[in-house]
Amino acid sequence: MKISLTYTYIHAEKLSEQAEAQLNVNIQVTFPVSTSISGDELVAEFLANVSSLPAFFTVSLKGKVSISAPPRELQDLHEKLKTGKTDPQLLQMLTSNIFFETMLLLRELGIPPSIPVPQPPQTKPEDTTKYHV
Repeated sequence: MKISLTYTYIHAEKLSEQAEAQLNVNIQVTFPVSTSISGDELVAEFLANVSSLPAFFTVSLKGKVSISAPPRELQDLHEKLKTGKTDPQLLQMLTSNIFFETMLLLRELGIPPSIPVPQPPQTKPEDTTKYHV
């Protein structure tokens, strides 16, 4: 199975210059919006909206997930998607990619990451005193 993801619409906006001390981030993913099979490829469209409360930023993404596989596998996956039984691994891959793309867009807008960046541990300076015996 081969999976590729393509964004067809990207919009990111910084709504104010000052952020509150505590931001709540809401992520809403609608998948699939629509699906289609042609030959040995299934295409499923998705929508994603990421926003903060209080309103500091908003990100909207639209795209397509293309899956190439043998026809029988595609038909099974198509039926599952139509009934709302999305494959957990596929959904995890999609949400991870959306989260990554959102973080890149927010960085371009000058918005720091919501996840604190770990600092390297501070090491004690080595004792360079030499003792002669």
